[in-house]
Amino acid sequence: MFKFNPLKNLVISEKLVFFFIFLEFNALHLQTQIKIKMEKKIGKTELLAQESCKRAQQRQIAIKLLDEMDKLYEREAFSARRWVWELLQNAKDVALDKVKVDIIFEPNSLEFKHSGKPFTLDNIVFLINQTSSKERVEFNVGKEMPQTTGKFGTGFLTTHLLSKIVLLNGIYEDKETKKHKRFEVLLNRDATTPEKMIENVYESFKVFELMDDEEKCPYIDDYKVGEKCDTSFKYYLTDEGRKVALEGLDDFYRSVLLTMAFLPQIESIYIDNKFENFTKFYKRKEVINEEDEVETIIFEIKTNDEVEEARIPVAKNEFSAVALIKVQEFLWIFL
Repeated sequence: MFKFNPLKNLVISEKLVFFFIFLEFNALHLQTQIKIKMEKKIGKTELLAQESCKRAQQRQIAIKLLDEMDKLYEREAFSARRWVWELLQNAKDVALDKVKVDIIFEPNSLEFKHSGKPFTLDNIVFLINQTSSKERVEFNVGKEMPQTTGKFGTGFLTTHLLSKIVLLNGIYEDKETKKHKRFEVLLNRDATTPEKMIENVYESFKVFELMDDEEKCPYIDDYKVGEKCDTSFKYYLTDEGRKVALEGLDDFYRSVLLTMAFLPQIESIYIDNKFENFTKFYKRKEVINEEDEVETIIFEIKTNDEVEEARIPVAKNEFSAVALIKVQEFLWIFL
């Protein structure tokens, strides 16, 4: 039978009181320390140093961009054909599972679109500052090869041979809320001095002000990753840029099936060539497994309204891949 002991319960009550007083004291102490740190004023010298550091970083980025643009145009003859392959690699790297690509070539512009994953905040910042997102990885024999080739580094820079001014439209994904909104940013590399390049980069960073404005940049309710080609890089062409576009596309038509054979993430590529008045569509249609480590990839090719098929045998293992390409009626080559 339970017996009430007032002295014992009084002792317990006093202990509880002291315990809660202790908790409250520690909470107040913690709040005070946080408040002191928040109210700590930055000294004049520290503030000036931070501003100087910011200017140094801006100048470093500007000089790096100028140097890389100069090097790019010095080796233009070797880089002119690379732009399309760099854009395809970047599309492959952001594929959710498969990715679709559209290329619209007009007399005064070339637009490359894909259905890859949305941009993160880092992606946009890295792109504006022309910083590669490629991570240093360790590869050992027997382990799977890295699946990404890095975005927005010196490889992407070669696409500026098309134009020094590029308009990017894309979808931004908020990391915390997982909500999405559309954004547009102009990448202007047309500068000859660090001061002008700093100004151009500063203008590009204004995109984040717009993205914080709910009226000008509202969230999208019905966005589905990979459903449409929501990412677009539009290059405004001069006569020289148009020449680079034609050289790259000429190389592309000869090698596109081989590229798609080795990049299975690319599901289809559609080209609307308004400048030369024709359309082309390439689609990975079927893969037939012939035997161990050997497969035949069947592609559908549509030129305007004419449809044909192409078959490419591919032998591969965890270390390499080889494709057999027919170049003439009785001539095949290994690649």
